[in-house]
Amino acid sequence: MGNSLGGSFGTKERIFVEPLEAIARFAFDWADVLCSDHVGCADYHRMWSLVRLLESGGAAPAGEAFFDSELPKVAVKGKAKVVLSGAADTGLMALACNVLARAGVTPEIVIVDRCATPLRQSELFGEANDILTTTFKGNLKELDLEGADAVIAHSFLYFIPQPDRASLFASWAKVLRPRGKVLMSQRLVPPGGKYERKRPAEEINERKAKLQAKLAEYCPVNAEISSIIEMAERLWLNPMGGNGVSEEQLHELCHKTGFELSSITYDRSQDSVSPFTLGSQTIKRVRANIVMERVR
Repeated sequence: MGNSLGGSFGTKERIFVEPLEAIARFAFDWADVLCSDHVGCADYHRMWSLVRLLESGGAAPAGEAFFDSELPKVAVKGKAKVVLSGAADTGLMALACNVLARAGVTPEIVIVDRCATPLRQSELFGEANDILTTTFKGNLKELDLEGADAVIAHSFLYFIPQPDRASLFASWAKVLRPRGKVLMSQRLVPPGGKYERKRPAEEINERKAKLQAKLAEYCPVNAEISSIIEMAERLWLNPMGGNGVSEEQLHELCHKTGFELSSITYDRSQDSVSPFTLGSQTIKRVRANIVMERVR
């Protein structure tokens, strides 16, 4: 079994192709060195690309039809400067670049993350596909940038504590041009609801068994299968990303930070291709596709 991501995946044409086997090996080998100790993301970034490759064949992040509809609208004279606010690996960058390329728009990508692992992966993907790519390790508010056409955030607010979200939204506004947009795919909890990451042992054991069967057929990294399964379990048990967010909170944040919440559409299918999220964690949250426009 090899990397089958050339040309197309499903019904969507892939003009820019992720070398996902190489990207997965890079993260597996380098996450311990590159990941930020204070963030505690080594288990997360070491395994994300590998699990994504083996479980879904490298499926794009959720919401591709939404981004197909909304992202090309931000282009100016056939080009779009897009800031990716956080990245697990190259999947979100590949999605954005392919959406724009299918619409005849040339992408320029700026990726901001607290961790060097997905940034180095993104640099490799950009170089392999001749995409103008800039990476910044740190907090978005420290980035010296303005005039971006769009910010994309995917399943990102979970990782941001509630008290820090207004600062994040203000940073998005700072880097955007007037009338620039934030495009978000994000699961939301009901108003006043809370979200707690649950990790049912039965579900994790089932997922481990399926991954072990895949690895028995094809193992793209140099490690014992039992060791890889242990690392995958640590990914699924990782406590990061437990901060819920509601539509009500989004409205409040937009009002405070100069955004208009232009639209929210819901996908109630509960389907997930995430290497991280367990199926039981989607029950009380609904994926929302969100458009926010900078109005001041």
